[in-house]
Amino acid sequence: MKHRPPPTTTATQTAPTTYQTPLDGSWNVIYKRTRRERTTLTATVVDDDDGNDAVEQQDYETRQERVQVVDNSFYRPSGDRYVIDLGRRSGGVGEEQQQRSTSCIWPSMTKPDGGSYSQVVESGLDLQQRTDGPDVGDVVVWTTDHPDYHRIIWIRETKNNCITIERFGLEYQGSMNYIRNTGITLAKPTYNLESLWGNVFIQGLRVGYASYHFLSSTDGEGDNSAYISYEHRSCAAWPLLDNGSPVPSRVPFVRQSFDEENRTFSGTIAWMEVYNTCWQGDKSWQYEIIFDTEFTCITSGKMVAETQHGTEGDTYTFGYDLNYINAALVEKIRLKADMMMLNEDDENNIEQAHYSSSSMAKVMAIVNVNRGITNRLQEEGVSIRTLAEVQSVARGILEGRDSIDYLL
Repeated sequence: MKHRPPPTTTATQTAPTTYQTPLDGSWNVIYKRTRRERTTLTATVVDDDDGNDAVEQQDYETRQERVQVVDNSFYRPSGDRYVIDLGRRSGGVGEEQQQRSTSCIWPSMTKPDGGSYSQVVESGLDLQQRTDGPDVGDVVVWTTDHPDYHRIIWIRETKNNCITIERFGLEYQGSMNYIRNTGITLAKPTYNLESLWGNVFIQGLRVGYASYHFLSSTDGEGDNSAYISYEHRSCAAWPLLDNGSPVPSRVPFVRQSFDEENRTFSGTIAWMEVYNTCWQGDKSWQYEIIFDTEFTCITSGKMVAETQHGTEGDTYTFGYDLNYINAALVEKIRLKADMMMLNEDDENNIEQAHYSSSSMAKVMAIVNVNRGITNRLQEEGVSIRTLAEVQSVARGILEGRDSIDYLL
């Protein structure tokens, strides 16, 4: 279910747009002391209802800090990562989302009984009325069950572009979610023959349909990194995370590595570690992905799930269960065909050759390029199912169309 296409579904009705990351941005955070510490501070003594002296209820400001919320989580200066639970639960088809209080577990502090401390929104946040979250300058008040602090004040300083979630009812498994990242400009994938980094691999000829994106350090993301994209509308038919939250639009690989000599990528999708929940009972997925010599497709490998109980779950095999090709394969085939049609001393005519797609020479060039790619992939042991994806792309080019949905 997590990777293979779900049953055919039919949309029945549309519900209001909500937002996946309404708190993303920077916040000024002010911590308030609890009453038990006021014996060491100056406080006003008043009479309570019984005529006894009592300490007046006062807020004591102790310190301030700034936090940057990204994908509903933030890091404190201590280095601990805090995950915000927006408290959303989806209703049935045509029903509004059910909302409970937004909260956040404190990861490195435990109660005497072994439980975790937490903070819960008291006021200033209504995600049913303001689905995109508070504006800049608005104040959110949290209460905590920690003995040292009874109130935390968040003042919004910046508001990042939210990721919208268009909710709509489906006949299959009730109400699902379509996630569309409005804060990121999508670009058509490009092909990198020399390295894994910079390539995108897709299944079902759709970018964002659990596609694998390998970002090079030259893409402006720092070190090489990778993620799975669930940004295509078709992902709406897949279930929510086990805590009721929508599946994030982009899920990063952690503890990743790439063996260049053997063209083997290894990495983990850590649902519990990163999102503090499982997906369909799985806490993590461990990947081994092996590519062909020109990064045209995934030749072999597997994904092994670890369940929430720590046992081995489902295993998906590349080349059988999972069939992925390079999202820029159309570009690769067309460019090779264009170059085949040119004389070595007439490379300036490449644009003219590209648009002469109706000529017999162009058709034969595409056929020859496709035959060469197919022969090489067969020699490298690529499965029939994956080869069928490659052939589908080549057939589309011959018919004068691009078969791939680039999510643009």
